[in-house]
Amino acid sequence: MKKQIVIHIGHFKTATSSIQNAFYKNRHNLYKQGILYPNTGRPSLLEKGPKYNHVLLSEAILHEENRATADWYSHKCSKDILFAKLITEIQQSKCDKIFISSESFIRLSEDKTLAAQITSIAERLKSFDVKILFYIRRQEELIQSWYLQLLRMGHPVERDFFLIENISPIFLFFDQVIKSWQEAFGKDNVLVRLFEPQTLKSNKSILSSVLHSINWPFPEIKIRETNPHKNKSIVVPEIADFVSYCNKRLSKKSKLYMKAWLYYYANTSVANHKKNSLVPKNMLGEIQETCRYSNEWVRENFFPEKLSLFKEEESSKVYLPQMKEEEIKSLLDLSGVSSINNESFCFNSLKAYYIAMRGSYYRLKEE
Repeated sequence: MKKQIVIHIGHFKTATSSIQNAFYKNRHNLYKQGILYPNTGRPSLLEKGPKYNHVLLSEAILHEENRATADWYSHKCSKDILFAKLITEIQQSKCDKIFISSESFIRLSEDKTLAAQITSIAERLKSFDVKILFYIRRQEELIQSWYLQLLRMGHPVERDFFLIENISPIFLFFDQVIKSWQEAFGKDNVLVRLFEPQTLKSNKSILSSVLHSINWPFPEIKIRETNPHKNKSIVVPEIADFVSYCNKRLSKKSKLYMKAWLYYYANTSVANHKKNSLVPKNMLGEIQETCRYSNEWVRENFFPEKLSLFKEEESSKVYLPQMKEEEIKSLLDLSGVSSINNESFCFNSLKAYYIAMRGSYYRLKEE
């Protein structure tokens, strides 16, 4: 009987880090129950990069195809050597189930040249029973979450980020991703699942959900828990614009001080306002219309029992206009942070800024 491999390819922003951490933290106990979370493909403790996923496998492919890779990536090991080591580890393991995870694999669906590398992966693993696991979520949520991550990382992204022409096709067209992996591994070997945030309460619930989705029994093991993976999501456009503005002008240390303070206030009723969205209304409509055919294809092929791929939103959202740079400067003056270049971001000035920003938020909302 062939060993079964599941390759989890993402999508980005569908709890991939939480899934990977759950498998990584419990890899030893899972191994005892016949589930291997391989060492090959994960950066070692002495190497740069995340230790909990198999990003080296996908990054090596992207690097050899002269594509952009992660900032930290500097490994010399070729994809041929890495996959040879992976196959050896799998063959020598007593486990008959193997789980591999890297959301960077999804980038191999970007174009036909990279898609050829998916076929190459299938050829390398042809002696195994391979399934592809792909999680999806509503496109505008996916794109907004990615935008917020870039802000947290210190990039000065603007909200023209949401323009269709600026968005990678893999964020818009799930059918393109699915078809490229189906072509290499077979139609019945690609598993598509909807992102369900309610399953992220603990490592146990994460593992239970993932294993259930791939029809693997949940092992009778003690689950090691970790602190829940919770990013404070700033969903007020004024704050997002302010963070982007500061990312252009502040040192790394000052960015950390500033954002740590703002994320602390992300708990408040203003920042957690359910009817808010960072996606400008005109761009949202274009995203939804652009994705309509792709979503319908996915629904018909994987969720035929559903009337629509994603639930219709229960209530209309309130969309606030993007702030202009002079408006941000005006708020900075009101807050007492009058000289952004000297990095005078102390607690009191930020608190004053927040009060000024909050007043502006409610004024905009009432107009």
